[in-house]
Amino acid sequence: AWMKRTLPPLIDALGPRADIVLGGGAQWFADLSKVPGGAYKPGDLKVVQSTQARLAKSNVAAFTDWNAFTAHVAKGGDGRPVLGTFYPYVFPFYADGPRIPRLADLTVAAVKFLNAKKRPFFLMVEAALPDKACHLGNAKRAIGEVLELDNMLQALRKNLPPRTLLLVTTDHNNGGLAINGPPVPLATRGDALLG
Repeated sequence: AWMKRTLPPLIDALGPRADIVLGGGAQWFADLSKVPGGAYKPGDLKVVQSTQARLAKSNVAAFTDWNAFTAHVAKGGDGRPVLGTFYPYVFPFYADGPRIPRLADLTVAAVKFLNAKKRPFFLMVEAALPDKACHLGNAKRAIGEVLELDNMLQALRKNLPPRTLLLVTTDHNNGGLAINGPPVPLATRGDALLG
């Protein structure tokens, strides 16, 4: 129900209120039912088809393929707002295997896209996975995602135009990170400590 209410306003916001939206959620904008593991719950495919029809009528350049999107940005775009959804649902944790694109990739591409418009812009980047990993009590994932956030910030600093305000904040604290579990032998090192 939440997704059915969210998709139309997101599509309608592209153009009048937003130039670019990047992230996951491809399963709601493209029919992934023929992709291995891309099964839909009853009724979901109808939502996807409705969203695709709405996108087709809109003036939005929609991408689910990273390479097609980066080629579009390299050309400076075509004047249309962009919707890029590069994972079927949410981004996977980097600790579970390398992911492409990474948060830094999305951020730098968004800055290039916005800079090509030659006007001031506001860009909001959310790194939600450190929070998700902390809620799961998964230290390895949390540490990996904080390092991904740091990587994104370094890439952003190199690509922002001069005289740009960069503000980094958090919406809440997780109350501290506790690495808990059964006692480990003193000789334990590396990832085994985070098991």
